[in-house]
Amino acid sequence: PGHPFAADVVDAARRAALVDDARLARVLDVGDADGTTYIVTEYVQGRPFEDFLRNGPLPAETVRRIVGETAQALERAGARGLHHLRLTPASVCIVPDGSIKLLGTAIEAAAAGVEHDKAEVASRQDAVGLVSLIYAGLTGRWPGVIDGPLGPAPLVSGRAVPPGDLAAGVPADL
Repeated sequence: PGHPFAADVVDAARRAALVDDARLARVLDVGDADGTTYIVTEYVQGRPFEDFLRNGPLPAETVRRIVGETAQALERAGARGLHHLRLTPASVCIVPDGSIKLLGTAIEAAAAGVEHDKAEVASRQDAVGLVSLIYAGLTGRWPGVIDGPLGPAPLVSGRAVPPGDLAAGVPADL
């Protein structure tokens, strides 16, 4: 009740409901009851990407697959004018068959009051989020500010150190 961005959250959820992709958590219902905004999404059985990183880095092939699927989901949403804008390892859920479900597309950003008028800026922010997911997958560290189980990446001159400096065997293309 009284959320400062409730109308934006409802709008984002309604727009997200129109995007059909198996990798995006489906929005089933959106509404307002007695002044309380609500969103009903599909139940996603699986574990957040961050759970897999608690014990350290993952193999590069696994990271490439997970982030690649996430990128495809974002591309599909972006074609409909939606962007995530708040990607973290908690946003990506790994379901039992190994595929991913992306949680909170457009909705998390709306709830935080984050929006961009230009699609290029929003797409770039999601691309930075994808690179951050790769970094986290390869190192077990997050290259930015985040609440959660991952420690921050060490910094040199204000930038995260390269993933190859933290983990052995990082492929050159990553």
